[in-house]
Amino acid sequence: MTPHIRLEVDAGIGLLTIDRPEKKNAMSYAMLGEFIDTVAAAGADERIRVIILTGVPGAFCAGTDLADLATIPGGERGVRGRADEEHRWWPLIACGKPVIAAIDGPAVGMGAEFTSQCDLRIATPRARFAWNFVHRGLVPDTGAGSWLLPRQIGIQRALRLTPDGRVAMFQPEHFTTRSQDLEEAWHDAGQFYWGRVEAWQAGTPIFTRRAVPVRLPRHRVQDIDTPEDWHRAEWLFKAWQAETQVDRQAVHEGREGQP
Repeated sequence: MTPHIRLEVDAGIGLLTIDRPEKKNAMSYAMLGEFIDTVAAAGADERIRVIILTGVPGAFCAGTDLADLATIPGGERGVRGRADEEHRWWPLIACGKPVIAAIDGPAVGMGAEFTSQCDLRIATPRARFAWNFVHRGLVPDTGAGSWLLPRQIGIQRALRLTPDGRVAMFQPEHFTTRSQDLEEAWHDAGQFYWGRVEAWQAGTPIFTRRAVPVRLPRHRVQDIDTPEDWHRAEWLFKAWQAETQVDRQAVHEGREGQP
């Protein structure tokens, strides 16, 4: 383990520290690879019940080290992972342990993505968050900012990126409202609608006071409008296949055990 990524275990707590203060904890690709591997190791460590992710005082993670990208050829630098290596894109979710982010300083780009993968975020007055991908004509690194963040803060507290790369609230009147106090919002899956033939022919609106919903669990449906949506749909399908295989195996073993 390099001095830049440290994992300390004490009393069931795994303290994972990013330690590169001269770069505000910006990640080189070598650091990122070690960070992902360390998170996976913490997830598999039976001594650890919860992980606290933090940086050295005054810094959390300033994103990707752009100097690393500019000076090291891609063939030597390597890549973050293949599309099917889910654990390398959302490692803090994939590790299977509760993760708390302790943020004392800038969380920018990749750093902001890390915070949205955590189960709980605790920020000091020095904390700053920025999804600055739009400045470079990019979408968020892993989709965490565009998929996880709106679901964590509620649609009423959702943020949008302005043309100049800043952040603004869709509904500023809810700035001080806790997410759990907001009315629950539902996403239109947009896959199937049932209605009378006469209503379709007459052009009757779908959503009227007589419309009745069919509630779908979030892990069972994915609206596909973008390549990112398609990638997530493939993840969900793989998870469903794995779950189905486990269920079938359990049924098979149960039958074999019958007298």
